[in-house]
Amino acid sequence: MNCERFHLVLTTDSGPIMHGWWASKATAQRKFKVWVGEHGNMRQHADGARHPH
Repeated sequence: MNCERFHLVLTTDSGPIMHGWWASKATAQRKFKVWVGEHGNMRQHADGARHPH
């Protein structure tokens, strides 16, 4: 049995905002592309809210 797992953490300047574990490298790579596409232009402002920049 293959026990290899892939961990992905998406962070902003303020720290982690999403994370996940997958058994498949292909799934982790797909999630990376989706998460960066959805959140890659986000910046956390002093009020704590995340806004596109």
